[in-house]
Amino acid sequence: MTTMREQFEGHFFDALDFPKGELVPMVIEAIVDAGAEKDARGKVIDRPIFSFKGQTKRLIVGKTSWKNCKAIFDTPDAAKWIGKTIHLQRRYLKAAQAFGQENCPCIRIVPAVGTPILKGAANWMGSATPHGNVPQPQADVPPLSPEDQEFIATATKELTGATSIEELRGYGEILKGKSKAVQDALRPTYGKRNAELKNKENQSVEDRGIPRSEGDG
Repeated sequence: MTTMREQFEGHFFDALDFPKGELVPMVIEAIVDAGAEKDARGKVIDRPIFSFKGQTKRLIVGKTSWKNCKAIFDTPDAAKWIGKTIHLQRRYLKAAQAFGQENCPCIRIVPAVGTPILKGAANWMGSATPHGNVPQPQADVPPLSPEDQEFIATATKELTGATSIEELRGYGEILKGKSKAVQDALRPTYGKRNAELKNKENQSVEDRGIPRSEGDG
């Protein structure tokens, strides 16, 4: 008999793909409607499927996470979720919710603290930690407003296109006035570009030094 994990292996995210306890940010790239695709056995997948930027695996989205997306983005129109960031987490269900399997791992889209979610969705969020710990249906993720998300998208392009350390530092000063959530979202892009520009600058200095030393000789 083919297990669920074997059935979707290599194509879709499994709960064990996510580090225990970590919230993993993902940017929604596309959404496939429920019933539009079939699994490895030819059975119709009766749930929506999310694909994400920079990821080869996709996510089969259950009712709980779908309801959470409605709450996170304050709209049932899934087309408006494209390009937005969500946070995925491995969570654990009680035996009564998982056909008798205690601490059954699952994937949940986790809303930020303060996001009002339906009671039904909250009840099925599971726990962030196994072994009977109290479920925590909402994670400590600062909410991102539409304005913040738009700023992050624009700033990512500008940071990536920065041509000097001085220009990058100018963007850094602007980021100091933004929320921690925005800073955290842009920190990897800033750090990567900073390292690239420093390497480029060091290489340029070395290149200029080579002919000068030869001429002095």
